[in-house]
Amino acid sequence: VSVPPTMNYLPLHIYETVARERGEERVPFFTVVTDLGAGHCTWFQPGVDRLYVGSDAIVRLAQRRGGVSRANMRELGLPIRHGFAVQAEALGDRRSAGGVAHQRGVRRELGLAEERRV
Repeated sequence: VSVPPTMNYLPLHIYETVARERGEERVPFFTVVTDLGAGHCTWFQPGVDRLYVGSDAIVRLAQRRGGVSRANMRELGLPIRHGFAVQAEALGDRRSAGGVAHQRGVRRELGLAEERRV
């Protein structure tokens, strides 16, 4: 699994070369793109077995810039820790009265000034 954009081409190339030289199948190669809208071209390699992306914009970029087949992509959003998802759900609309109250409560729990921007 590759996450940094600059670490896609070389490992994929090495896996393919070694497998070919040994007469073996190469190890499956997956890339997780953590950009939502503007992905660097080095994210996208047409030889990946699966490309996990976070948005429609990245799907289009991967097809246009990298020639990645739509069949090899999965749009799943960004992978985040469960605790972030729980807080995001509890927060709801951050500008609503409930969202503002939730933020103040979290700031109190963390010992942060409720009115200061962080």
